[in-house]
Amino acid sequence: MEQKGLKNLRLGLPLIIFLVGLGIFTYIKLSVHRYSFDEYIDQRLRSAANATDMVVPDFLIDSAFIKDDVDILMYDSIQRLTNKIAEDNRVIYVYVLVMRGDSCYFVISSFIEEDISNDIVTRYMDVYDEATEKMKESFGSPEEEIFDVTIDVWGHFRSIYLPRKTQKGTEYLIGADIRSSEIVRQQWRYLLEMLLSGVFIFIIVLPLILRIRRIVIICRSDKLIE
Repeated sequence: MEQKGLKNLRLGLPLIIFLVGLGIFTYIKLSVHRYSFDEYIDQRLRSAANATDMVVPDFLIDSAFIKDDVDILMYDSIQRLTNKIAEDNRVIYVYVLVMRGDSCYFVISSFIEEDISNDIVTRYMDVYDEATEKMKESFGSPEEEIFDVTIDVWGHFRSIYLPRKTQKGTEYLIGADIRSSEIVRQQWRYLLEMLLSGVFIFIIVLPLILRIRRIVIICRSDKLIE
């Protein structure tokens, strides 16, 4: 009985090896893809934030910090630029924040169409009540960039913060957001592609494995007859 079980195990060994190998291959491919995709997402965030830093002038940030009024036409033109930056870099939002006391305030932020219909377009000096501790700790940080996960009335995001300081010494953050759902959706899509590829390979290889198994059985039968 034991010999028969061992014999069946040996006959099924090629299939077991193939399935284990396929599983390892899929895991490695998913890990590599996730790392590459995360880098791609971070680069989009980084590019959007740096571009925003180039179009938002220091005087606007300094004015926000001291609660000074700004020219509306000038502000609207800069906000349109932030919208263009967000669109070009395929991120949802780019923005600039200052911090006074324990509260964060928007200097400027891009917006999307649904923000208008939902009446949640960010205005000059709006307080950001959902600011995370990591965001607050990023002001004046020696790190060049900080990544965070944020959940607020605008959605669930992966975010980047670039700590900066104006010539007058006002500390501020340049931020950019990408929806977390985009990252999750891409990962699930790639996983599905890998699973379908694995099934396709399995269907192709299975007849070969069965044929090898049959040949092994015939050879063993011939030896027993001899």
